[in-house]
Amino acid sequence: MAGSRPSCNLMMLQSRKVVLQYSLLFLGVMVVICIMSIDSIGQFTHLVFHDRNTTESIIPILLSQSHISVFHDRKPPTWLTNSTVVRIHVPPLRKVFGWPFLQPQSKVVSLPTDANYSYFQIINPKRFYNICDILEIQIFAKNKRNVMKSHGGDYFFVRIHSPDLQASANPDGGIIDHQNGSYTARFKLRWTGHVQITVTLMHSSEAVSVLRRMRDYLPARQAFDGIFRRGNNAKRVPCHVTPLMFVKSWENTSTEVEFCNFTDPVTRSPWYCTKPKYFPCSSYSHHAGSETCQHQRGNEVLFRLVSISDRSLIGQPVALNSSGRSLIKVGNLTSHLASSSCLSKTLSQCNMGKIRNAESETGLPGYYYNNTWTSLKCRTTEYRDNILGCLRNKTMYFLGDSTIRQWFIFIIEQFEQHKLQSVIKDDMGFRMGKDSWKSQEYNLSMHYHHHGFPNRISLVPTTDVHYVANMIDSLSSHGTNTVYFISTGAHFTITNLDFYRNRLRGIKDAIYRLHEHSPDMPIIIKSANTREPTSTDRSNWYHEELNTVLYEEMSGIPNVVLVDVWNMTTGHSSGWNIHPTNSVIENEISLALSFICPKGRKKEKSKKNAKNRHLKNNS
Repeated sequence: MAGSRPSCNLMMLQSRKVVLQYSLLFLGVMVVICIMSIDSIGQFTHLVFHDRNTTESIIPILLSQSHISVFHDRKPPTWLTNSTVVRIHVPPLRKVFGWPFLQPQSKVVSLPTDANYSYFQIINPKRFYNICDILEIQIFAKNKRNVMKSHGGDYFFVRIHSPDLQASANPDGGIIDHQNGSYTARFKLRWTGHVQITVTLMHSSEAVSVLRRMRDYLPARQAFDGIFRRGNNAKRVPCHVTPLMFVKSWENTSTEVEFCNFTDPVTRSPWYCTKPKYFPCSSYSHHAGSETCQHQRGNEVLFRLVSISDRSLIGQPVALNSSGRSLIKVGNLTSHLASSSCLSKTLSQCNMGKIRNAESETGLPGYYYNNTWTSLKCRTTEYRDNILGCLRNKTMYFLGDSTIRQWFIFIIEQFEQHKLQSVIKDDMGFRMGKDSWKSQEYNLSMHYHHHGFPNRISLVPTTDVHYVANMIDSLSSHGTNTVYFISTGAHFTITNLDFYRNRLRGIKDAIYRLHEHSPDMPIIIKSANTREPTSTDRSNWYHEELNTVLYEEMSGIPNVVLVDVWNMTTGHSSGWNIHPTNSVIENEISLALSFICPKGRKKEKSKKNAKNRHLKNNS
């Protein structure tokens, strides 16, 4: 037995050697594949990731130089050509915000609202409801000790819906907070059939308090990077809307940091990057806004400055139970004809002009029935099968985030393949840079461009970063045949409301300048929609707050229409998605086109026929 041990050891060594050889071979093959997938021809430039303890970068990565070069011929934006170098004494975040981080002024903190003990009930329930009746429900917020809350501020989503009819609606007039732990929601019943009531606790009032403090004082929870290139050398440094996010140390000592100040000279939109040594500010070549290293850096700020107990308050949405019925039956006792809506006074046709923000007399902008949005603001025109007929002879600019890009893409998909040509489409342009299409048959052109900083695009050339106000000033216009579609919001959840308000005011000023020489040019502004509540910075509460500022700043402008897609996405059966399903997008575009082509156009042949669309809407 003892003599067999050397041979066993030898066999083990030989097997390990074979395994090591194959492992090295596999690793080599994977490296070659990765290099080929980046660029099979171009040279490679070393870029570096930011280290949390320094303002410059130390870890090399590879980026195709030929991929960068395609953007060099573009005219740089004004914010880049007018950059300056500034030195600022930056205190550490711990000292700026105190420790623990921004505790509430009140020393008495109540237990948070608990969805397991909170409930709702129908007020004065009926055995049978008639169409146009008022359904009223009351919500009672309790903590985990089953004690009624003594104050308001909880964030709920409430809706009624009939899945078999593909019908849904939000409360008329919103949710009433009585500031004593109870809430009321009222619905006018606009269709017949079985109607389900759903109440969801999105955030407790205590969680809303944490979200508000993070939004107002902690933009560094989202990290951004700037890539500076000089010849074949490159460095990666942190960037943001404020210098307060640049911290070399968590100790209670200030640090003097040299920044490149990229504040736009026209819109006054701020943007700062720490200046890398030996690199001029003009060498800022790429922006990175959504990569693993940045998520880690942003999370570090949260973990250090926001307590575990505060972070734990921001959980996932939970549906409340009912103390009685949550399903009612609605009939039609006033007519022998089946009805899908209340009979009310005739709405005026949707028209451009001075459109007020007072959505409707009930406070509800509309509802779904048969998967089709019925507006309560004005009489819409059905364009779901006739989008191209409305857009004939139009020049359209889609400016903003990826949710307005969805409109752009959806319209492109309506064309038969040979009837639309791509004019400009860069490798990364579909996400950030300019994307242009035209159709000679319909005499139309379409152009998309993402808005400026801040944005979470993973990697984009700085020559493609332009602010909406500047684009409005620079783009050509042709009277009523030119239409602007604008949407901002999703990338601004990291900023406070004053920052967003100033951005909107810059856009509003550009609209007034545009209307000085083209007073009848229509402008459609899309509100922010709901999204998946996947993290502390992906809260729908942030988006609804931004919409409040949007309505305050942009309502009442002649020939500007606010399309409220918030209610179109909170109540839809497909759920909350930052990029809604095509069914929702179709309804949004149809509503917007009702203002552009209120009288309708002769129906054009579309890529999708009515049968396919019917199947899709009922899938």
